[in-house]
Amino acid sequence: MKGIRRCIVVVALLVGLQLSETSADGLKGITSWTNGFAGVLEGTAGQDMSDGWNLVVNFAQPITGLTAWDADILTIGDDGRHYVFGKKPKDVTTLSANQKLGLVIKGNTGTDGFPVVSSIDLIPPSTV
Repeated sequence: MKGIRRCIVVVALLVGLQLSETSADGLKGITSWTNGFAGVLEGTAGQDMSDGWNLVVNFAQPITGLTAWDADILTIGDDGRHYVFGKKPKDVTTLSANQKLGLVIKGNTGTDGFPVVSSIDLIPPSTV
């Protein structure tokens, strides 16, 4: 079952990222299960970023066990709702203004379905 779920996530990610150019920022759900989910967090750069990036996300409810495939988790708020993601050394360093970034995440919500993203900002790392 886990192998099938991973295949679904990879296929959905490939399809989802191709469609993301016209979608709004936030969480795009890929799959969910009892107490958990996988999805793509999407943010749009508000300016040119030549030396990395941070994706700052606030969820409406606490998220536990959150992992990101395409970024490092730099900060987790005490309440489990605030997360700051940063680029991994091997990943894209430069983003142009209005360029979209998508991060695959997986986590636990304690309820069925996908979490609600209250806010999401893609910013240069020096502003965190």
